[in-house]
Amino acid sequence: MTVQVPAWLLEWTLVILLATVILLTLVIVGARVARAQTAQRHARAMLPARRLLIAVAAGEDDDGAAARTLADLPPDGRPMVDQAIVQMLSKVSGAPARALVEVLRSHGRDRWAREGLTSRSSVRRAHAAWTLGLMRDAQELPALVPLLSDRSADVRITAARAVGMIGDAAATSAVLAAVPPVAGRTGLPLWVSTEALISLGHEADPALRVALGDTRWEIRLAAATVVTHVPVYAALRDLRERIDQEPVPTVRAELCLGLGQIGGAADVPLLGARLGDAETPVRLAAARALGHLADGQAVHWLEPALADEVVQVAEAAAIALSQVGPKGRAVLTERAEAGSRVAAYGTILDQLQRNRPIPALGGGPADG
Repeated sequence: MTVQVPAWLLEWTLVILLATVILLTLVIVGARVARAQTAQRHARAMLPARRLLIAVAAGEDDDGAAARTLADLPPDGRPMVDQAIVQMLSKVSGAPARALVEVLRSHGRDRWAREGLTSRSSVRRAHAAWTLGLMRDAQELPALVPLLSDRSADVRITAARAVGMIGDAAATSAVLAAVPPVAGRTGLPLWVSTEALISLGHEADPALRVALGDTRWEIRLAAATVVTHVPVYAALRDLRERIDQEPVPTVRAELCLGLGQIGGAADVPLLGARLGDAETPVRLAAARALGHLADGQAVHWLEPALADEVVQVAEAAAIALSQVGPKGRAVLTERAEAGSRVAAYGTILDQLQRNRPIPALGGGPADG
């Protein structure tokens, strides 16, 4: 059955839709105009203070007059200045940063931040943690550490970065403990925990070494990643002991990379054995680590890896052979002339890196 819609109903529907569109357009335009006007008012109000802030941040306030003027601002002018200082503190350091922090303290911004750590708003908690981190006062660590297990992922990440900015190794265990998921909540992302732990300095090394043997693989991975990137030479023995015991391939691969960074000739057999690992990431990491060690005895293990079934591993072995010296390059040339595409790739890449002429290679059967 066909239903007839009255013409007047269609007309009124179109009118209502048109009016709604016009109203929404006016609201959007009005909001943008209001924001622009507010920004202009703030810019005009900030103009005198901005000159003072720039003088302090640039280290040109030798007599401290600009900082004292900022500290003595009336209460209604402080919030905008405080926001500007927080933005500046992520870009300045040394004496200028300390002077800006003192201005924040004189305005009571540190008290504001401490109170915000327990706010019901996750945005407020994150802002508070970030502010305290920028102020870089180790005395604030006891208040910040609980936020590493906050119910909000954004707050947890911000708290970890704030702890890293403070740079006190006393927080090492707390940061590591926040890495694994707990009670259905995700843990700290690896890049966040690595950034924070590296910022804590070498005083964190003992805790990192202990963490390499932790029962939770996420903590072992975080510790191994830091040891690889810093690097932590005191952990060399720990890496050697853990590499064959580690059951998780991702962690085992990171241990290989760490050994390549801080190990030596004695570690070539240990890494060479990992080229036979069942897991691709481990073989790939072992090949790269052997290249970093640049020891000629690695040729014995790297040459067979040119035929690895995973092309990325074979290419990594070819690159490593080019890094271990003349013996490795000779193997590449021989295999390339026999038709190995992977070896040819390693030879050509080596010649390009050393600004040498690219040799003419043979065209026998390819092995990968």
